[in-house]
Amino acid sequence: MANKFPSQDAGPTNWSAADWSLADDNAKDTVKPGAGDVPIFTVNSGDYTLDEASASLGGLTMTGYAGTLGMGSNTIDVNGNAILDGTITATAATLEVSGNLTLTTAMTNLPAELNCEMNGTGTLLGNGVSLGSFEVNTAGTVTSTTAHTFVGNLIYTTGAASIASAGPWTHAPSGVADISWDTSGNLISRLVLGSGGTSRLTGNVITAGVTIGAGTGGAAVTQSGSRTLTVNLLSNDVWNQTESSGTVTIDDIVLIPRTTDRTVDFLCGSSLLGEVIIQNNFNIGDVIMIGNWDLGAAGLLLKPVTNGLVSTLDTGGFDLIVGAIAFGRSGGLDIGAIDFGSGTHSIASLARTATNSATAHTIDFAASFISLSGILEGANIDETNTSGTVSGGTVNNVDVSGSNDLTHIYPAGATGNTGVNALFPEQYLTTWGNL
Repeated sequence: MANKFPSQDAGPTNWSAADWSLADDNAKDTVKPGAGDVPIFTVNSGDYTLDEASASLGGLTMTGYAGTLGMGSNTIDVNGNAILDGTITATAATLEVSGNLTLTTAMTNLPAELNCEMNGTGTLLGNGVSLGSFEVNTAGTVTSTTAHTFVGNLIYTTGAASIASAGPWTHAPSGVADISWDTSGNLISRLVLGSGGTSRLTGNVITAGVTIGAGTGGAAVTQSGSRTLTVNLLSNDVWNQTESSGTVTIDDIVLIPRTTDRTVDFLCGSSLLGEVIIQNNFNIGDVIMIGNWDLGAAGLLLKPVTNGLVSTLDTGGFDLIVGAIAFGRSGGLDIGAIDFGSGTHSIASLARTATNSATAHTIDFAASFISLSGILEGANIDETNTSGTVSGGTVNNVDVSGSNDLTHIYPAGATGNTGVNALFPEQYLTTWGNL
């Protein structure tokens, strides 16, 4: 094992050439770095071309380097720590690191065509420099405590990465890049997806927070195959779709309260393919809206994972646009609940999930106004009401006899209701005034 210094000629010099030195003196008294050797690029080093795959190096140090290392489509394998500096170019290259990976503050952002793969135990330290593609493929532990930006693919393959990022991880491709982070135990504190381009889910993604960007390269978040985006709600406002032009075209979004009641604000429009699932795994909190939700035609499923648990959505006085609302798992005894509050809502239908056996699902109509296009089926659901109104559709088997009547305008074929005041439009206008 030896430290080896590259040529100080302007270059570019080929990595494979016997122009390396045992000291930073340009003596050219040794051959290319071999297994266990540590290449050290300094302020004196010239430009280099990686014209072949490197040996399994003992480390890589580039602190102070101001030149360019062109990696082409080759691989540098570092069985230790790597400190990067200067400018690195690539066409389809890989940097494999088993220890720490550090990007120095002043270096040029890494290209999307360079995949940085951590395959051991180490720390990722970006220092504000954008990485290209990044992959965790390790049986050890990768730790990160800082914000990062990735302009290429972001992939979690395997291992036990410990991701405790203090700032967001931003996926910001110029066009389309892939993301897959399917690990519930190693959460990124917040993912910013589709920032400047399209984040394409090639696997399921699990995170502690999400922000959807504007997406200038097409849809902000899309998928390859059927994918799920799961957000473990460790803090408030964990979902924040800040730009209405940022669309979401994936199958399902799963929201899981992890500590206590958590507030969520997002807007998906009509592009969400499947449904939003509020999934209570721990029986310790509700999901509370802090803004209007527009899910378009996508469904809403209130589904705990264990019999007897309750998944609750509190609309918080905001408006909800959604397709079908369903309570509980198929074949389960778990419970769903929704508080419509004082908002104005548009829903296609509402019912207990087929074959769900629980009878304690709950609806609080409160002071809401609900525009219904299909059937609201109240069987096996406990309903409370103060001054709520449902307009359109069909309301069946709703019992609000223990509270003020629920007003149903445009009643159509309703059956089994108790305490539902069915009015036609002219009666409603006469009694309560203009809508």
